[in-house]
Amino acid sequence: MRNLITKAALTLATAGLLAGGLAVAVPTAALAADGCTQDSTGTLETKDGYAGRIIQLRYNPNSWCAWGRISNGRQGDHIWVDRSTDGGRTWQQLGWTTIAGATSTQRYTEAFYDGGNYVMRACGDAGFNTPITCTGWH
Repeated sequence: MRNLITKAALTLATAGLLAGGLAVAVPTAALAADGCTQDSTGTLETKDGYAGRIIQLRYNPNSWCAWGRISNGRQGDHIWVDRSTDGGRTWQQLGWTTIAGATSTQRYTEAFYDGGNYVMRACGDAGFNTPITCTGWH
C-alpha cells in the first residue's frame, strides 16, 4: 500500500511540475541498480553449481559494476548477487531473479556498483529447496 501511495504522489508531483514547465528526471531500471550496465564480458569467478548449473560473478572494470549469471539452467532456477561492506560477514542480497521460460538456460541479474568498500559474490540454485552455490567474495 505504501508503494502505491508513493507512486501516486510521484505521478501527481511530476504532472504538476511538467504543467509548470519544469523537466523532471524519472528513475529508470538502470538507476535502481546503481546506474550500472552489463557492458563487459569480464568474469571474476565461475563456480560449478548443483546438477550442472554454472554460477558466474561478472564485472565491468571501467565502471566498478558487477552482476551474476546462471547458465546450463532450467526454468525455476535462481540467480542473485550479495554485496558486503565488511568482507562478507554481513551482506545485502540484490537482483534476485529466476529463469522464467521453459526454453531458457541462462539468466543475468542487474548490475550493481562494487567499487570502494564493497565486495560482491554471485549465488544461485536450481529452484527452491536445492543447494545454493556462491562464488567467493571479490
